[in-house]
Amino acid sequence: ALDKATYQTQKNFQTMQSSAKNLAGALGLYLSADAFSGFIKSQINAMDALNDMSERTGVAVEELSKLSYAAKLSDVTIEQLQGGLTKLNKGIAETLPRFCDWLFRSHHWHQRAGISCSHGC
Repeated sequence: ALDKATYQTQKNFQTMQSSAKNLAGALGLYLSADAFSGFIKSQINAMDALNDMSERTGVAVEELSKLSYAAKLSDVTIEQLQGGLTKLNKGIAETLPRFCDWLFRSHHWHQRAGISCSHGC
């Protein structure tokens, strides 16, 4: 009778171990699927943020992706990167008309003076 009880106890213990392994495997699969789902959501959110920043700064999303990687390596936040790009674009927009005017006047002056440059301006 003792051998039968020992055998039954071992059998029940093995069944419990098997059930615990199955439960752990299922739980691990669930957690893995949940982690994967979270990863996909974070990637979608990151792409949305880059798209929004692209619209605000006028810089292509692909270039922003490269710049954001470089910023991360340099301990620069995305907000700092966006602020810098916005200031750069504003500076270009303010300076470009004056530069073009200067270039036109310089070119016109060179033509009137009979001076030509080697690259055809």
